[in-house]
Amino acid sequence: MSPSWERIRRCGAMVKCNTASVLRSETDNHALGLSFIADIATGTASGNVPSESPMVSLRRSAGLKGGNARAESFIAWVRPKNCETGGVHSMAKNPAVIVYPQAVPVKAMACGIADLKSQDANEICFCGDDGGFVIKKNDKYPSLPHIEWFCSSLARSVGVPQLDFSVVEHTDGNFWFGSSWKTGQVKDWWTLAANGSLDFGHLSDDISRVYALDLFINNDDRHLNNYFVVNDAGRFRLYSFDYSRSWLNKPFPLVGLITDPATNTVRVKEYLKVNFGNYFNVAAMTDILDNITAVQPQRVSDIISAHPNNWLTQAERDAILNWWNSGAVLTRVNEIKAGIQNGSLL
Repeated sequence: MSPSWERIRRCGAMVKCNTASVLRSETDNHALGLSFIADIATGTASGNVPSESPMVSLRRSAGLKGGNARAESFIAWVRPKNCETGGVHSMAKNPAVIVYPQAVPVKAMACGIADLKSQDANEICFCGDDGGFVIKKNDKYPSLPHIEWFCSSLARSVGVPQLDFSVVEHTDGNFWFGSSWKTGQVKDWWTLAANGSLDFGHLSDDISRVYALDLFINNDDRHLNNYFVVNDAGRFRLYSFDYSRSWLNKPFPLVGLITDPATNTVRVKEYLKVNFGNYFNVAAMTDILDNITAVQPQRVSDIISAHPNNWLTQAERDAILNWWNSGAVLTRVNEIKAGIQNGSLL
């Protein structure tokens, strides 16, 4: 049988992989997925990549096929096998080159409840070689999957560092939003930065970029854990995710700016100022805002069309496109820029 070739996103480039050599049996995937979910629930699937993952030990003790080689191709410990990148077998070193979202949804092998310390998400799905995804359904409010998809896509479009994401075909038969579970997360990064164990200067520019986007989409719930920090070979990198309390979760069309000191976004901004001084990179914020104004209505339409139709009503779709066409985007961006210049938003 001739080998089947596919594009593996985690290699960070267009590469060839023999799927026959990386695919596991359905039973094998299901067992691995349940173990993965259990690790997330107990908090053992984060932190530095161990020399041997809990999955390897579990799989070997359970007598599952594949040993280390197969067990390793699970989310944080995933290193795609038999990938060809000019003869070099490696993971992408720069997450920015990973192409997401994909055109075809990833398929969940197993899903389960996990304590994610989130008001809007409590479920993780294991999707085989695509890894794990935190799931956002419409049970909290109908437009939640759209909100996450749209804001994540907008972040990618305008230069905000963004965790990978995808449409996930859930085991319940529905299609939901999934945020890729990235390992190596630095827990309590703000404490490490305060005591000098982490260079805050590695993060401040990207915090500024995320804040600019949050101001535009009215995200008032950017708490410290919604900055996802990882240690990338000694350099700390920050990613944005979780936009549940923004965009269509707020009165639409968007009005007003986030200034309420009771909101997490403002509280975190003030906390960081107290501990690290005036850390804002105004030029980086301005670049993000300029990039938002450059997003054309067709791009907005394409973002919406890329997710399932039932994530948004036709009336909501029309309202978004009409607003983006009306000049309101430029008006809002200019209002944010004025607040940055006079210091009221810093």
